[in-house]
Amino acid sequence: MGGRGAMIGKGFVTQEFKSVGTIAGVKILEYVDPGNKRPKLPTASNTPGTSYLMKDTDGNLERLKIYGDDRIQTKDIDYHKHKGVLSLHAHDYKDGVKIPTHRDLTSAEMKEHDKIIRAMKRRKE
Repeated sequence: MGGRGAMIGKGFVTQEFKSVGTIAGVKILEYVDPGNKRPKLPTASNTPGTSYLMKDTDGNLERLKIYGDDRIQTKDIDYHKHKGVLSLHAHDYKDGVKIPTHRDLTSAEMKEHDKIIRAMKRRKE
């Protein structure tokens, strides 16, 4: 399948993103429609067990989305305002559906986040 879509095991996924590079081995995706004020990363990946990054308009990390071996989203690590307060937090998914509450990062998640932030800072220098 080409053009705006691709077939994966769970069905049709539209191609609304383009890869614009990598940081610490994680693909950075950019929304194809720059007019969309609040883009979101895809709910499914074409590659099993991968992760994607999305940066805000200033080039800062906004979200890291992690996908399972079934290519479905399993976790978001976000750095943005939550109820008016800027916070670093995680959202988990069950069977591809976001659990409504957020939580603090585990130490392993914090290490991964810090590795990405250090790599982003090196790129800016």
